[in-house]
Amino acid sequence: MLAEVEDGAAPPKPPAATLAADFRSLGTPERSPDLVDGIGGDLRLAFRAALRALRRARSYYVLDGFVTEHIDLARLESTCWKLVSLKEPDYARLQQMRRRRVACLDPLRDALQADAYRDLRATLGYEVAQVLAAIVEAKAERLRRYSGQALRERQQALEALKDRTCDVFDDFLKQCAGDARTQPGDTPRSAIERLAESDVEAYMNAQFVAARLRGKRFVAIPGDVRHAEDSLRRYKQCVADAAAAKKARNLPDDFFARELDLCEQMIHLLPTKIHHVRTTGGVLEDF
Repeated sequence: MLAEVEDGAAPPKPPAATLAADFRSLGTPERSPDLVDGIGGDLRLAFRAALRALRRARSYYVLDGFVTEHIDLARLESTCWKLVSLKEPDYARLQQMRRRRVACLDPLRDALQADAYRDLRATLGYEVAQVLAAIVEAKAERLRRYSGQALRERQQALEALKDRTCDVFDDFLKQCAGDARTQPGDTPRSAIERLAESDVEAYMNAQFVAARLRGKRFVAIPGDVRHAEDSLRRYKQCVADAAAAKKARNLPDDFFARELDLCEQMIHLLPTKIHHVRTTGGVLEDF
């Protein structure tokens, strides 16, 4: 694909449009020369060359007509940012690189509404959610640096970002479940039982990370246990899904073992905490 573009080939003629939406209004992410210039030596040259090639290819293989190719190229660009960020020591630059990945993929995820593209939307959603979760965790670790109004503003922004991240994880789970719908006459089975074996671990991981994120509360509200109840429900679903997956497939005994142990701990711990907050009107501490 990239070779065709680099050799100066004429833009390929797209096939007949199959999507109801007009994707041509989706522009490429704005450039970040400050980020690129901060990358040292030969790596910077290779990185620039890769971005140029990928963006040139995306201008040929437009989303309206070449959906799969366009998505693959966008994911390659995201991978470039991921690789170059692995040894980035600066917090601000690392977070900016993560936001670059989200800006590259999330508009495409939102654009893929047709049922025919559930798998592509799920693929994008999982990657976007993972990156957003990393941004949330990094921001949460730095909250202790602030106080007063500055702290409250960051807590509110982080609460909104956490909710957005969980929504993207939930959309991924929804797309997976929809893609595994039963056919007429099939015996009813849960979504985890109907998934392809290669998708089970990603599905379980999304359930688990979303459960942990829902349990985090950056803006405390006295007597409010809704986030804790939602987190508890998700932990229980993780345990149930893992049991169903092991029963339906030849999975090892230690499959998802560490995460399931944490789930069991939270299932034991949360009801007591929720009851205490309900009866006292206190604040449920982050867990």
